[in-house]
This record gives sequence, C-alpha cells and structure tokens, in this order.
Amino acid sequence: MANELSNESKIREELTALNLIAESRLELFSKGTRDKPDIPVFLDTSSAVIFHDFYPGDEFYLATNGGFDSHGRTIDPKTGVTNAGMRFEQREDLERRIKANLQFIAHRHVVDFGCGEGWFLRSAKSLAKSVCGIELNTYCQENLNREGIECLADFSPGRMVDTLTMFHTLEHTPSQIKTLKKAYELLSRSSTRSEVSGAVIIEVPHARDFLLSKLGQESFRKFTLRSDHCVLHTRESLTRFMEYVGFKRVSIRSVQRYPLSNHLGWLSRNTSGGHTSDLSVLDSSILHASYESALAQVDATDTIVAIGFVDK
Repeated sequence: MANELSNESKIREELTALNLIAESRLELFSKGTRDKPDIPVFLDTSSAVIFHDFYPGDEFYLATNGGFDSHGRTIDPKTGVTNAGMRFEQREDLERRIKANLQFIAHRHVVDFGCGEGWFLRSAKSLAKSVCGIELNTYCQENLNREGIECLADFSPGRMVDTLTMFHTLEHTPSQIKTLKKAYELLSRSSTRSEVSGAVIIEVPHARDFLLSKLGQESFRKFTLRSDHCVLHTRESLTRFMEYVGFKRVSIRSVQRYPLSNHLGWLSRNTSGGHTSDLSVLDSSILHASYESALAQVDATDTIVAIGFVDK
C-alpha cells in the first residue's frame, strides 16, 4: 500500500453515513480550537460525538512542525524547548498499556500505528516476536530504524502482524474508515499465517470526558480541543466504525489517564498539570482506581480503549 498524502477531512461525511451525526442534531460546541480559534467544533446532541471539519494535512506530521526535532524528541510548542526522555504522563501510559495488553503483545508480531518516538515499541520489543512502527514523521522513522527498530511510513501488505496498536492516533486521521480498513486488511492477511486471531487495540480520547460532558469546564474545553484532533469518539461511535470495516467481538473499556489531582487543578486553578503539582500528594493507586471506577460508572472517563478481532 503506497502512502498517499491526505489533506482533506472525511470525518463529517463518515459520521453522517454511519448515522452518528445529523445536521438537525448538531450544535456549536466551541467557536475554535486552542491553536486555531477560527475552526468551529460541533457536538451531536444524540450521539455526543465531537468533531470539526479541519485536517492539518499529512505534511504537518511529516516535518518538524509535527512536534518532533531531528532526533525524534518532542518539542514544546510554546517554548520551543526539546523534551529529552519520557514525560511523567508518557511513562504512566506506557506501563499501563503494556500491563493491560500483555496477552496481545507477548510472543506476537506487534505493529504500532502512529508510534511517534517509539517508547511503546522499545518496551514491547523484549516481549514480542517482532515489533514495527508506522509513523509519518520522517525524523522518528529515521531515528527508530537507525536504532534497529523497523519503522515504516504506511501499512505494509507483506508485514506479519498479530496485534496492531493505535494509541491516541486514530483521532488524528482524516478518514476513520480508510485507516481502520487498512488495519483490518493487514490483520486479515496475516491471520491466514498466524496461530492466533488478529487483534487491534485502539485508545482514543473520550467525548464524554467528565470535565467536558458533566462539568462543562470552559478552561479545559479550550485546552483540550485541538485542530489535529479531528474527532472525539464515544463508545458507540468507535464500536460502529470498527464493526463497519469488519472487526468482530469489539469490546470497550473505560480508562482514566489523569488522576483526581488533575481535575482538582482544572477546577481550582483553571489550568493543566495538577497531577504534577502540589495537588499530586493526594494521589495513590487506590484513590486512582476508585476514581476511575466512579467515572466509568457514569461513562465519563477521559479515555476509552477498544479491542476488536479478525477471525482466522
């Protein structure tokens, strides 16, 4: 599959085709995103899906303005300072993803779509049969390949894959159907040669996030809406897209990435970073598990994770 540059969003068209939005149900959710104040963001009052019609173009991810420098390290867009190594949030996410999905990583051929700097691939490498990244950013590609971790620009039809992961990348793609179809086709071809059923693991930000849907926290709304996030999914919308392209036995679990201290920071200080501030002294694994469970009961976690399968 040759990589074809995309510059047009198909999100509204696809959401309409799957009856996840209708013009009569749309309301203006925000006049703009934090980086582009002139991009209107819409909410479907029935499905709760949040989306806009803008796509920054593949070139945004190909070059340094995709957020990486020539060594594949992230750049703070406000300060221009290069961040060496993993941030606190990245480390927490990495440990959770490995632990929660170990049965689909251990002794399997794993491909990570939108792998970025490759932290997940580095951790999975010692557990899996093989690992491979898919990443548009050329600097990340070169860095990982130089390190001995294969990284491609697009899905490769000849690649053996048992598990395909997408961690906070699907929402960046201008066509959910095209991306998921490629994933399904790749897993389908491999399943004929594999001992296991192919699995896709998709982690995305949740449109029903507590701060957005229940509290209507305006500062958080302005912060979290981004021009490169084309859509915020719900359980229903993500399931419908996955089943539409052929994935079977789709299940969704609720995940709360950010702890109570982060929410307290937004509510008391109208700013991010509560989980790395003095408020974080409240945090513990027991408290986080309880808070995550409480948010899951009202379907208001900040993240949802879907797992779908391709039958052999």
